[in-house]
Amino acid sequence: MATVVILTALQVEYAAVRAVLVDRVRRSHPLGILFEVGRFPGVPQHEVAIAVVGEGREKAAVGTTTAVELFDPDAVLFVGVAGSLKDEIEVGDVVVATHTYAYHGGKESRAGFAARPKVWEAPNALLQLARHVELDGVWKSRLAATLDGRPPNAFFKPIAAGDVVLDSRNSSTASRLQQHYNDAVAIENEGVGAAAAGHLANRPVLTIRAISDKADGLKQAADAGGSQPRAAEHAAAFAAALVGALPACPARGRAEDLADPPLPAASFTQLVQPMPGAGPVYAVQNGTQHVHPTAPPAHLPAAEFEAARMVAPAGSSTGGPLPWTVLGEPPTVMWRSRLTPDAGYAAIVEVHLVPAQPGTRLEYRRLGQLPEQLVGLGREARIFAVGQAVDHAVRDEAACAWTNDHRKGTVGLACHRNGQRSAWLPLPKDSLGAVLDPDELPLQIQRMLALLLRIDGPAPDHVVPVIAVEPAEIVSFGSVKDMPRSTATVRMTQGPLRVPADEALPGASLAARTGDVAQELSARLEHALRASR
Repeated sequence: MATVVILTALQVEYAAVRAVLVDRVRRSHPLGILFEVGRFPGVPQHEVAIAVVGEGREKAAVGTTTAVELFDPDAVLFVGVAGSLKDEIEVGDVVVATHTYAYHGGKESRAGFAARPKVWEAPNALLQLARHVELDGVWKSRLAATLDGRPPNAFFKPIAAGDVVLDSRNSSTASRLQQHYNDAVAIENEGVGAAAAGHLANRPVLTIRAISDKADGLKQAADAGGSQPRAAEHAAAFAAALVGALPACPARGRAEDLADPPLPAASFTQLVQPMPGAGPVYAVQNGTQHVHPTAPPAHLPAAEFEAARMVAPAGSSTGGPLPWTVLGEPPTVMWRSRLTPDAGYAAIVEVHLVPAQPGTRLEYRRLGQLPEQLVGLGREARIFAVGQAVDHAVRDEAACAWTNDHRKGTVGLACHRNGQRSAWLPLPKDSLGAVLDPDELPLQIQRMLALLLRIDGPAPDHVVPVIAVEPAEIVSFGSVKDMPRSTATVRMTQGPLRVPADEALPGASLAARTGDVAQELSARLEHALRASR
């Protein structure tokens, strides 16, 4: 499932988009912007949030920033009407901005005006998809009426955006556009603000406009003739078709669809295959907080969950009892919170392999080399995406490599001098919190265990596998296939949930039976979470 936000400047534009949206529910931001969330007919797999943010680039920028903060969308579309700058671009035609000019930038001197433009390129993936939407032509069949009895065309051209409502081909603004931006085919007011905010938030923003007037002195007459509502309908139809063309989230597929080839049982240094990619409270009863959203929740973006989703190798689970040894004195565990900054709003699952007894310590010269090697190992295993910023350092006698994203959660690896090895990643989440899926979690844990066995560090005879989740109060049981959810039951107790570290396994047993160990750790965490309610 993808989440798309569609913003408009005018009420007439909003009404056109809203008319297509079904199953609408309201959701507001503390700044006061009110969104409606629903789905387009025939596109149940995608969530769409819409809002009218008002006229001008400043309001467009604030609206885009607010939408990103509230929904963490996969794409933002700014949809509405515009004036045409070219005779061949007729009233009713749709223009998808290949890039947006901020045409007011410049220097005014005795020599005249020298343009200093800023340009925002359209995101290539969305632009390519939009071209196919036009080639397909199905979006035109959704129109209730056409202008002048002809179907509209869609153009992929530059758009100029500024603070002037242009209604003359002979004005100084028109002359400036002709001289410095003569490839622009349409003019509007908000695209620059939305594009700039999307750039800063690292979110793809695409402008879709339909022509409602020719910017030729006849705007008032065109508006009086009903060109704005009909043009807005055209832009909304194209936007809806584009949302429908977005691919479904691959992370919602079955585990076997993404499974890797089987891994053989191996020694403690076994290799691993590459890793594939809250609402208002209505009641508290018996210590359980029941939460219902005011809108369909936003969810973890497909790319993030795909990177975090771990599919277990076959052949490493027998189902028989493991040779656990109860320890008289549990070892000290270095938890993730000591190694990395605050995880933000995500619930992080952390798995540690702690030596049962003190043994050989890692030399400092070797410790200093490990952070970069952990980065390479994480990229190879695809827990760190190609090109993603990864912090790495030696902290508190531990080599660490981690990503730092307060919205989506941190992912990381660590190796302590005493031989403790650690891995962590965020649980999938929607706006009701994180989801602990009993079917998926063992697979995630198994791959983390196998990845930890690849770290080149001290190899003790016996290790203590440890699991925890932090923060735990936003975690509830569920299935990733049911996300986004409409209700959830979450834990009331605040803070981390840490399973006691008081049982050890032979290192060879861990390497040979990572599947069984993962299932046991998952069951222990599940039991602890249920017992804490």
